Amino acid sequence: MSKNFIIKKLLLILITSLFFNINAFPHPTKTIAKKYKIDDVIENQFIVNKKFKVNLPKGKWILAEKTPFHYYGLSRQLFTIVRVENNKVIEGISIVEWQTAGVYQNEINQALYEILFKNKYSGCYERPEYTVIKFYAKGNSHNCFWVGHRDLIKHIYNPDDPDLKYANPGLRKWLKEKQFS
Repeated sequence: MSKNFIIKKLLLILITSLFFNINAFPHPTKTIAKKYKIDDVIENQFIVNKKFKVNLPKGKWILAEKTPFHYYGLSRQLFTIVRVENNKVIEGISIVEWQTAGVYQNEINQALYEILFKNKYSGCYERPEYTVIKFYAKGNSHNCFWVGHRDLIKHIYNPDDPDLKYANPGLRKWLKEKQFS
């Protein structure tokens, strides 16, 4: 057998095995919400993906922030939608989709636990500015839904939590461009 034949055969085996290995891993849920663009008007339902849809309160909602984040196998997509009346932001909803690709699970679980239950500025516990409506926890899965009020200008430009001082850059930019109060 010639040297070229052996190299070609090895290359074919390598390419074939890579093809089967890539297709053996399930792809993360395709995010439909990535198709939304800033300033899109959304009514009735915000569709994150085929399995997760958020029913919206009545009215026209505007996509004000769409911020991706990628770091060593972790990816996050943040969407902030707002409802505007008389040139004032009346309501806002932030939806975050995380895809972990199975990496850093312990670190992520610990960080989420600390954010949700140990944060001194907000979390899944009663506070004067909001009420915990529903809480679910089972194993490493947890979900917390709370309803309350927030001074948007204070929250964005002068938050209680100093770590959030420069959070929401996309929302800040959008509000400034639109000159909403």
